[in-house]
Amino acid sequence: VVMNRLANAVLAVGASPGMTFEKEEVKDMVSVSSSLVVNFGTLSPVQVAASREAVQAANQLAKPVVFDPVGAGATPYRTKECRGMLQDNTRIDIVKGNMGEIGVLANDPRAEVRGVDSVGGGLQDPHKVVLDLAALHKNVIVMTGRHDLVADHKGRLVSVQNGHPYMSQCTGMGCMAGSLIAAFAAIEADHVVASLGGLLTLEIAAEMAAERPEVHGPASFQVALFDHIHLLTEDDILRRARISCIK
Repeated sequence: VVMNRLANAVLAVGASPGMTFEKEEVKDMVSVSSSLVVNFGTLSPVQVAASREAVQAANQLAKPVVFDPVGAGATPYRTKECRGMLQDNTRIDIVKGNMGEIGVLANDPRAEVRGVDSVGGGLQDPHKVVLDLAALHKNVIVMTGRHDLVADHKGRLVSVQNGHPYMSQCTGMGCMAGSLIAAFAAIEADHVVASLGGLLTLEIAAEMAAERPEVHGPASFQVALFDHIHLLTEDDILRRARISCIK
């Protein structure tokens, strides 16, 4: 659905995207990549098989893996396959999802997903959910929402309060965050830092795009967003980042 947008977001930060659904070529694609994103946006048995091959190849080559469990909880099949990615004898370095998706992976009874959107009243204790899930899988968990949470198995927990309401009115914003996180993970070994880099890049660019005088709604916002991802500077991030180190 949003493959073109993800590729353009990755290009805008100076990285080079490559995408495939085919099991026959994923090992070769991984071998020339610096990181891997597994995105379950349009799910099929072919994609699941290719994704497992890709993760195994990335693990063998010690390349970081980002998993986006798009729509986990929306259907029994999607939920089973998303949970299965974390139960295989493979390493997923970063899991990025919205509150509903992460809650479903954590078996939280309050988690609710409709389509690919998190709905309902939210989790009772989001901090505990992300910390427990990170500890269970010994990785980094990124839960996006009004305030994003980034947790790792060492007990670190960081909140990000950037972004703009227009983001929730455009498809693919969460998927773009996952792709940008992978771009940062390709060059940053600390996956909490890489996750923050991807989130802040997207969300600060979104704030700046929404401030443009020619932006009047979600359609014009999306055009300006890619401009500001491309134009974003270190100074923009230092001035505008709103993060809190909770633990």
